Amino acid sequence: MWQSKVCLSSAVAALFIILIPKVEGSAITPDSILNPPAAVNSASGTIVPAQQMVTTQYSGLGLSFTATAISQLKGVAVWAPINDAFAVPASQVVGQPPPNPPPPSIGYGMWTGDGQFVVPGTTEKTSVSSFGLEIVGSRGTGVYVFNRQWQTIGFANPVGTGPHGGEIYTYSGGNASAFSIFVPIADGMPYNDYPPWGIAEISFIATPEPSALLLAALGFLAYILSFRLKRVGLSI
Repeated sequence: MWQSKVCLSSAVAALFIILIPKVEGSAITPDSILNPPAAVNSASGTIVPAQQMVTTQYSGLGLSFTATAISQLKGVAVWAPINDAFAVPASQVVGQPPPNPPPPSIGYGMWTGDGQFVVPGTTEKTSVSSFGLEIVGSRGTGVYVFNRQWQTIGFANPVGTGPHGGEIYTYSGGNASAFSIFVPIADGMPYNDYPPWGIAEISFIATPEPSALLLAALGFLAYILSFRLKRVGLSI
């Protein structure tokens, strides 16, 4: 009887562990994977070769990027923003990319390389219940949060200083699938004159997928049924 109660308690505990959103380990940094892309110079306008661009290399940890690069700011490894490769020169028609678009390069006026949360080990979009990131360098940025349909669902808010001396931004509204960072545009300031910034770390709490919850519930019900049948002398 004592052993049966222990088994039942263990099963209940396991179910709660599955049902409660889990923290995805420690914060993810540019150094969290083996052999990350080589860092590029942090100077605005630095060309980013294709082999040094960061996209899906961190998908095994549940994180992906549209396009960014690794650099160093104040001795800290960061994901640095890349200019829009289809920036339209003044001689071109707005809304149409130039015939010979400039190569991707480091630029701090805005970031078009959205961060995305994915099912670990895949490029499949997923949602998180909350996340936080630390921005080193520029302060007063805007962190937009999107759902899986790329609809804006909120903003991450600054909450204090992080372990790398940057500003921590957090979001806890649920259904977050991606984020983008924007720096306020200063009238008359050349695009390449914006101060450098980058993301030093990202952490998040995953939202359990419905299929995982269903499997957990079915497994728990099967265990209860087996336990009850054994009590009346039957087995399955």
